Amino acid sequence: MNQLSQGIREIQIIKKFAEICPYKIDATSIKKEDPPKPDIYCKLENGVELNFELVEFLDNSIAKVTSNQTTLKHLLDGEKNKLPFCKRWRFNQKYKHVLIYVAFNKKLSLNKRKKSIPHLIDFLLNLDVEEIKEDEIKIATCPEIKWFNIRRGAYTGPMFRVEGVTSFSVSFIKKIKEKFNKNYETGNKVELLAYYALQPEIPNNHWLKEMTDYIQDNIANSPFNRIWIYSCTNNEILFSYPDL
Repeated sequence: MNQLSQGIREIQIIKKFAEICPYKIDATSIKKEDPPKPDIYCKLENGVELNFELVEFLDNSIAKVTSNQTTLKHLLDGEKNKLPFCKRWRFNQKYKHVLIYVAFNKKLSLNKRKKSIPHLIDFLLNLDVEEIKEDEIKIATCPEIKWFNIRRGAYTGPMFRVEGVTSFSVSFIKKIKEKFNKNYETGNKVELLAYYALQPEIPNNHWLKEMTDYIQDNIANSPFNRIWIYSCTNNEILFSYPDL
């Protein structure tokens, strides 16, 4: 994306953010700035001048992992549905109120993980689930699967879920850290707006605590007065610090 297109996009993001921001931003005052100034200049309706620096939460490796999770879940559902009628009925009855949570070995290729799925379905079909607690179960003959567990509850099962990754916070904090270490030329207060646009939102439990801890520990030495995390897709503020 060239600088002109990026500038137009950032103005659009700020204008959308202004619709729900607790500040009363004068949308007509929003304009793109060039480095070493922060990305966006604007005024509040009371005349106070403000700058925003923007950073997008976009990580191609995370997008790939999320795609792999979806693929593996669909293959688990598909393999179960391919069972002959009697076996499929037995499987569905056995796991009708069960979530089956599967952790694949992410060190192995996606193809190898895919090939382990028939083995897992067969293993589950013959497993005595009545004696199983919600512990991690390993299959000695199937290194492609690190472990799985069985969770009983108000599920419309059998329901499969594939383990995600827990390193989203590392990627996000890296982007925030890069901004924290920059210097900006402006006499106004500067706020950091980190946003989702192209990438699907990651559940809060994958990043919120680590992000909060990092920001609280480091904001005093950063150029920013406040940090916002914003979803363009849902037009929703996911996080702000310090609180207003």
